[in-house]
Amino acid sequence: MPSDQSTWLVSIPQDGDSEGTLQDLQSKLASQSKAAPNITELLIPSFKTGTLDSLISLSEDIPKQDAFFTATVARTVDTLRNLLNSDPAKLAQHVLVNERRVDDYLLKGWRWNEGRYGTQRGLRDMLDVLVKEMSSIDNVMKNKLQSYNLAKGSLVQMQRKKTGNLSVRSLADVVKKEHFLQDSEYMETLIVAVPKFNVRDFVYSGDLIDKQREELYTADTTEKELWPEPKSTKRTLATLQSQFGYLARRSNPTSAKGKAQSSTSGGEEFVGEYQTLLEQEFYDFVLFEVPWITL
Repeated sequence: MPSDQSTWLVSIPQDGDSEGTLQDLQSKLASQSKAAPNITELLIPSFKTGTLDSLISLSEDIPKQDAFFTATVARTVDTLRNLLNSDPAKLAQHVLVNERRVDDYLLKGWRWNEGRYGTQRGLRDMLDVLVKEMSSIDNVMKNKLQSYNLAKGSLVQMQRKKTGNLSVRSLADVVKKEHFLQDSEYMETLIVAVPKFNVRDFVYSGDLIDKQREELYTADTTEKELWPEPKSTKRTLATLQSQFGYLARRSNPTSAKGKAQSSTSGGEEFVGEYQTLLEQEFYDFVLFEVPWITL
């Protein structure tokens, strides 16, 4: 069923009085509705129909092109609607055909533009001309919309630089020349924008600096206390060796005897096999190191 949200084009065989048919139809439609019917006769000229095969081919192509035409017009109207903030009054001022409302253009004296779309062309050529023109209109609208979006983006960026926060806005009206260090080979001025709640981290405070120095000194002192000095380590090891010296006769009872036999046959082979072990430090007690893990 046709939609009530569309204009209906009705074609009938021209085998009688077309004007009488139109008047009869108007009276019948008027009797069914309180409002006057919007109905008129469209004077369409005769076209070169061509062969039956060409008409069949056109009957397959025209619905596709009609969908393309409808989508292009709808996209153009949607673009205008978005640009006008969905204001129906302003939209009605822009959706015009030859400076006339669409209904007035169709129902009040519509005529085929023979100067632009001559009837001497065949139907296939006529369709190609219309498709080419609609494609050109679609491309023009897309380019205009792209240019508008670029201009709008540039405007938004300029507004952000003027009214935004210091991370995006221009500093021309905030920073002055006297804020910068002039004519220095070794120093330069650095401008930093920080949130208000972090300003205290960038403000000089003598008390805070003294407190941080005290904390650093305390941490350094604590570290020195935790790590033993080399001299202290040697004294601790000497004390242990002296304390457990009585274990020498148990830990190495044949040391003297081993030294005497080192010159006998096979001694060099024995020393070579355990050379690495013999070069390690040897104590009369067991000493195993567990390295610290610094957190």
